[in-house]
Amino acid sequence: MRKIHVLASAALVASTLAACTGASATPIASSASPASSASAAGGLTVYYEENAQVELIAPSGRRILIDVWDPSELSSPATAQDILLTSHLHTDHYNAAFEDSFPGQKLTNRAGAIELDDVKVVSLESSHDVSPIVPGDASDHILVIDVGGFRVVHFGDIGQPELSDEQLAAMGRVDLAFLPLRDVAGVGGDIGSSGGYPLALVEQAKPSLLIPTHTASELVEAAVGRWPGTFSSHSSVTIPRDQLPAQTTVLCMGYVAPSFGKLFGLDETEW
Repeated sequence: MRKIHVLASAALVASTLAACTGASATPIASSASPASSASAAGGLTVYYEENAQVELIAPSGRRILIDVWDPSELSSPATAQDILLTSHLHTDHYNAAFEDSFPGQKLTNRAGAIELDDVKVVSLESSHDVSPIVPGDASDHILVIDVGGFRVVHFGDIGQPELSDEQLAAMGRVDLAFLPLRDVAGVGGDIGSSGGYPLALVEQAKPSLLIPTHTASELVEAAVGRWPGTFSSHSSVTIPRDQLPAQTTVLCMGYVAPSFGKLFGLDETEW
């Protein structure tokens, strides 16, 4: 299933190379190598493992696993020191066997919080589509994570046309956002180029760094046409806190990131 998904995505990008022209983007400069040692760089290490599966590794070594659908793609096996967060129960975000056997603390498909000495997590109810949020039975959750001096927000598969005042207040300043650049809500039409969903959510959240999930090439093109863009050909990047961009910047990661780089004329980050 995974290989089919990846090859199809790559083919989609490759098929448009001859027809599309890209917007130039400002690269992110960094002296850090794409190593997984956050402690050495004093930054946050980020793994993006397709769909919305993400690993965050703090300078302390604390690891937060988010929307794990394929445990074999994790950088190392789960331990009791890890935290597992799940935005919703669709199988491209949730692996029941992994969740059931997970040895650490977890927050699965519900509002709530986890607070330890070096990490704080708040899960906010949201909607996978344009329907109103059903309190206690939300179809998606926004995961707000304070770790290693970073505020990270993972939107799961948010389909709301806009964020509520309450959600924005709970999120506060966003350093790093993971948000689908695909029509997961089934809105249809020209949803991104004129400022509609999901780019309108980026405008509201104003993250320093946006790492797209569930990417569709036309929405990535719209995003890097509006904000500076870059990409990484590595499975992880380590981001120093003092090198976060001053304005929203799009960082493409994953299997198709190099193709997006070529398609849209993006420079590769040095992280």
